Amino acid sequence: MMRRQISIVCHDTPQEKKLRVRMRPLALTLLLFVLLLLFLIVKAPIEYGWDSYFPYEGIVLKIETCWLDWLASEFMSLEHLIIETPEGKIIDKVVSMDVRIPNRVQAGDYVVKRTGFGNPVRPRDKKTTREILEQWNSRK
Repeated sequence: MMRRQISIVCHDTPQEKKLRVRMRPLALTLLLFVLLLLFLIVKAPIEYGWDSYFPYEGIVLKIETCWLDWLASEFMSLEHLIIETPEGKIIDKVVSMDVRIPNRVQAGDYVVKRTGFGNPVRPRDKKTTREILEQWNSRK
């Protein structure tokens, strides 16, 4: 025998309107899990876009990965740069591995990110991999 998993009942009387949702615990758990997953899928690109546009600078204390970022953004490898700003504030910025590795950002570097999507985070005193290759090829 098949029973309804979720029922939504609306009682409409002249004095008040009531909306009641009844569901089984398994259906409620599944619904909450799907809503949480959708929240993470929406939150990750918004946070990445915010950190990719606005400026920041400071010393990279450590580079971390979070399994929630991997779950939410299946096609990008996101990392968190834990940065101490010149004011002494600790901030967490999300950076793609595709940006961090070619720009040779490592723990202990002083990084600068200027405003705009076309300005990736870069160490202040290091050349990027592309600049090193261009310099090498110009010598030949």
